[in-house]
Amino acid sequence: MNNLRISFIIPLYNHLDYSKKNLLSLRSTIPQNLSYEIIMIDDASEDETADWLNSLSDPNIHKIFNAENLGYAKTNNIGVRQAKGEVLVLINNDLIFSEGWLEPMLDILDRPELN
Repeated sequence: MNNLRISFIIPLYNHLDYSKKNLLSLRSTIPQNLSYEIIMIDDASEDETADWLNSLSDPNIHKIFNAENLGYAKTNNIGVRQAKGEVLVLINNDLIFSEGWLEPMLDILDRPELN
C-alpha cells in the first residue's frame, strides 16, 4: 500500500475565479502533516482555466485536460482512475473551505466502530 492518504478530485469547467478561490482555501486548510494529492481536471473550459492550471507548479497538484466537455460525472471518474490516495474526496470548484473542516471527517474514518 502507498503512503498517500487523500486524493482531492476537482472537476473544472469555466468559472476561473471560483477555481482560484477554491484551491487557495483548500491548500490553506489541509493539515501540514497530511499526505495528499490534488487532481484538477479541466473539462474543456472556454475561459482561461487551462492557462491557469498550466501555470501551477505545486508537485501535489496533478492536472488533466479533457479535449472535450465530458460532464461532471465522467470527469470525476477520470480523476478517480488517476487517484493514488486511500481516501477520495470529490470537490466542486465553487466550495470555499474553513479551517478545521477536514479533521472531523478523517477522525470518523479512523474509528472502526463507525465503519
